[in-house]
Amino acid sequence: MASVECKMETAVMNRLLVVDADGDRAVLALIEEGRVTEVLSAEEGSGPRIGDVYLGRVQQMYKGFEAAFVDIGLAKNAFLPMEQGHPVPRPGQEVLVRLAKLPVGDKGARLSQALEVADALLALLPGGSGVGVSAKITDQQERERLKVLGEALCPTGCGLVVRTAAAGRSEEDLVAACHSLIAQWEVLREAARYAPAPKLLMAAAHPAERFALDQMIAGLSRVVVHGGEWQERLAALFKKAGMEPAPLIERYGGETPLKVLYPIQKAIDGSRRRKVWLPGGGTLVFDTCEAMTVIDVNTGKQKPKGCLEETAMAVNLEAMGEIAIQLRLRDIGGIVVIDAIDLREAEHRNRVLEELGRALAPDRGRPRVYGGISALGLIQLTRKRLYAEGSV
Repeated sequence: MASVECKMETAVMNRLLVVDADGDRAVLALIEEGRVTEVLSAEEGSGPRIGDVYLGRVQQMYKGFEAAFVDIGLAKNAFLPMEQGHPVPRPGQEVLVRLAKLPVGDKGARLSQALEVADALLALLPGGSGVGVSAKITDQQERERLKVLGEALCPTGCGLVVRTAAAGRSEEDLVAACHSLIAQWEVLREAARYAPAPKLLMAAAHPAERFALDQMIAGLSRVVVHGGEWQERLAALFKKAGMEPAPLIERYGGETPLKVLYPIQKAIDGSRRRKVWLPGGGTLVFDTCEAMTVIDVNTGKQKPKGCLEETAMAVNLEAMGEIAIQLRLRDIGGIVVIDAIDLREAEHRNRVLEELGRALAPDRGRPRVYGGISALGLIQLTRKRLYAEGSV
C-alpha cells in the first residue's frame, strides 16, 4: 500500500513558547495562532530517559527471536533486538547500548546498538556510515554545501547527520561541533573499557530542553517564562546552539500561573479525556490498545446540514483538523486508525484526505497517511512519538 508523508510547512506562523515552572516541575506549551498545539510536563529527576547510553551485560539470548535481554541496572532486564551490522552478543558479554523506549507496565525497556552523540547542529553515529542532511533544509544549494562539508568532516567508522539548525552556519561552527562530538565519543568509548556493567555512561538531554530547542529551531516569535532558573537555562541552551534569544525570552512576574493565563491547563485537561467535542457538535472518541490508537468520528449533536452526505462531510472536515491537534497534544505514536463517517462521493472523500494532510503538515512527528479512505471508512496513518517521558 502506498504511503504519503505529510511535509512540514516552512512558513513560520505566530508561535509562542510558554514555560511555567514551579520548583522541580515545569510545563512547556507551544501556542500557534492562539491555539495550544503541544504540551510537555517535565520533572527534574534521575530516572531513565530515551537516548541514555548504558554499558549493559547480556543475561539471556533468544536466537529464534534474534534478541537478547540485557541488564542495564533497571528493575527489569531490557529487550535488545539484533540489528544488521552488529555482532550477536553472548550471555555475560558487555554491550554498549542506547535506550530506545522506556519501560511501560510489565514491559521492560527497549534498547538499540545504534548509538548517537548529538548537539543542535550535528549527530555523530558511531558504527554507522554515510552523511545525511535534514529533510527540513529545502534550499538545494545549501543542502549540497552541507553534504560536501559533512563528508569532509565525517570520521572513519561513523555516520553523520547534519541537523536543521546547521542551515546557514559557517564552516568553522560545524568543524567545531564535529570535533566536540568526536571528543565526546572518545570519552564515552574509553569509559566503556573500564566501567563495571551495568552502568549509565551518558545521560540524554532533559526532555524539556529537547522540547524547547526543537521549538526554537522550528521558529518562535516569543518565549514567555515564569521562573528565573528556566530563563537562564533556556538562554544558555539557545546560546550553545548558536541562537540569539535576547529579543525573544520574556520573564513573567504576575501572580496568575501561565498555564491558567494562557489556555494551557484547559488543553491538558481536554487531552486526557476519552471524548473530545467538535465545534459543530460532533465528537471524537479515543481508544488506545497495545497495537494502535483508534479514533472514532461521530455526528454527536451536530445539526443536519442539508442532506446526510453534507452533514457527514461537515463533521469529517472538522474532525480532521482536531485530530491533527490531538495527535500532537497527546503525543500519540505508532499506528493510528481513524473511523470517519461514511461518505458516498469520491470527491468528498478526497477533500477529507486533503484536509487531514493540510492539518498534519506542521507536525514534527512526521505523520504518514497510508492509502485513501477504505471501503469501511477507515483512514490509516503512523506517527513518531516525540517526547515519551513527558507527555501529558
